[in-house]
Amino acid sequence: MKVLFFSICLFFVLEACVRESNSPLGSGSYSPQAGVPVSEIEMDTCLPNDVYLRVCLKSTGERKIVKALFVYSMDSLLREEYRDTIVLTLANDTTYGVRLFNLIPDLSYYCQAIVQNAEFTGVSPEFVFNTPSSDGSVRMLSFISAQTYQHIFMHEYTEGEPDSVGLVWGTDPYVRLNGHYPSICAIRSKNNLSTYLYDFEYGQTYYCRSFAKKEGKVYYSEVKSVQTKVAGVGKISTSPVCEVSDRSARTGYMIREKSATNIKRMGICWGDSPRVRLDSLGETGSFVTGKITEYQQIYLHDLRPSTTYYARAFIENAGGIAYGETYKFKTRPSGQLGKQPWKKIVSLPDRVVEVGTLAACNGSLFLFGSQALWEYNLDSGEWLRREEILGQVFFPLIVTAGNCFYCSQRTVGYSELWKYDVEKHTWEKLLNVLAEDEVYSGVFYEGYIYYKSRGSALRRFDVSDNTIIPFGYNQLFNGGQYLFIIDNVLYVGSGSNFARFPFRSYAWDRLPDFPIESFMWTPFVTEIDSRFYLFGGMYPYESFDLQGVPLTFYYEPEMNKWIRVADCPIEEGGVVDVRSDGYSVVEGGYVLCGRHIWQYFPEEDVDCELVAE
Repeated sequence: MKVLFFSICLFFVLEACVRESNSPLGSGSYSPQAGVPVSEIEMDTCLPNDVYLRVCLKSTGERKIVKALFVYSMDSLLREEYRDTIVLTLANDTTYGVRLFNLIPDLSYYCQAIVQNAEFTGVSPEFVFNTPSSDGSVRMLSFISAQTYQHIFMHEYTEGEPDSVGLVWGTDPYVRLNGHYPSICAIRSKNNLSTYLYDFEYGQTYYCRSFAKKEGKVYYSEVKSVQTKVAGVGKISTSPVCEVSDRSARTGYMIREKSATNIKRMGICWGDSPRVRLDSLGETGSFVTGKITEYQQIYLHDLRPSTTYYARAFIENAGGIAYGETYKFKTRPSGQLGKQPWKKIVSLPDRVVEVGTLAACNGSLFLFGSQALWEYNLDSGEWLRREEILGQVFFPLIVTAGNCFYCSQRTVGYSELWKYDVEKHTWEKLLNVLAEDEVYSGVFYEGYIYYKSRGSALRRFDVSDNTIIPFGYNQLFNGGQYLFIIDNVLYVGSGSNFARFPFRSYAWDRLPDFPIESFMWTPFVTEIDSRFYLFGGMYPYESFDLQGVPLTFYYEPEMNKWIRVADCPIEEGGVVDVRSDGYSVVEGGYVLCGRHIWQYFPEEDVDCELVAE
């Protein structure tokens, strides 16, 4: 009786288990795995770009199938961020058809099927296939590079005759041609295609492939990659404070490197502390934001009379907040106006259609252009067009000596030397060959014109007998965008490089670099009381978009350093082309800024002092 009782109890327990699992009795398992659908992947056709596969449903798990997916990737781990997914539709009761296209030849692909019924999800065993190599009728090369913080450049070169070419890029190493990745495609008209990517993340690796389509086939290059830099704080410079009145002053800011991207704000802050910051302006402090641009001048308003302030530029981007140099200044007593270190002399008349090289002689200013020579008389305020050399010319160098200008006229492969008599308004050709190549800069000193060409040679021209004498070689660097002489010492600069050549020792000496680190085009060089000033032609960094900025520096031999002074005003409120078309040392502090001639007065530039860091 006991045996019969336990047998009956066991039967009811088993029946309850069957009802709970919905599995037929005797199926071999009462685990939920018994209800998981089962599938396998089989190959049908494999081509370099197109593959046909079948997903065979082996078991539905005795439940209705509600969803079926096919995932594939070049990533052997089939990670979700690197794989593509296809929703499957039954071709018949037990088979799904899968077509993969735009595949990359000669690579391994990893696949799985994911099938879901009403309760469970089943994953097929991993299936791996290798695409065959392409026929080689089209070959491609890819190139990708990052221009610091500015853009990513991608380029492809194609050999063959495809119907179209393109580039595809992304942030994973398995970048490919499909809807997940941005791409550019063009009908083939030449052997290369390029594109720039401006919207990118910093500290990220980007990948690109080039592709070509021909007669229904797709050809790919190898994948190329580049690592973008991590976003850092910006670097900004503060303009010296000037035009300080009782309640206002002028300053400005300039971006110093292209890391200053994704800028949130930039401007000037001021207060009563030498370490003024946005979070510690003090009782008298404030700040003003300006345009997000590479250079801007800003006026500070609502200042207190007879009050000492400290001002400096700031820039905020994804990397944080950075500050420029700090300048100390004191407002004038109530009712007093500020000094004007820059005074506008004259604007160019409408008939002067070009901006050239400025020079000064005999109480007049001269503007040498490629089409005309203009004279502006400082006493009468009259513009006159003077006699010019026939034909379109360009004067890289203009040197003032007495009542004459000595001008190098650039031709193919060499430079000619001409003399213009200011009083007679006549031209005289002196030499057919001034140098083996283009002349860049020069200066008149004690009867000689000292000048440099593109290479390292230094020469001097005797104005008394029209002879050229080799003078030496600059072994430190080639070229020279500016050249001047102070106390029997020749100074030569090229870009940020700077050196001197004492006439007593005849030995070159490398000096500290010019404060603008990257690049300098031809600046205006002006002399005031035996002090030489460089104005304009300066680019804060290599990819600077502006045509120079109105910065002004002078060199102090005793301290062996460059000192920055007040920026020339920009009346238009925007960006102007501040560089000379040629080289000329202009006496009296005259410069050309946009379409205005300005004069600098050092005695008026006394409003601020640079605070040491």
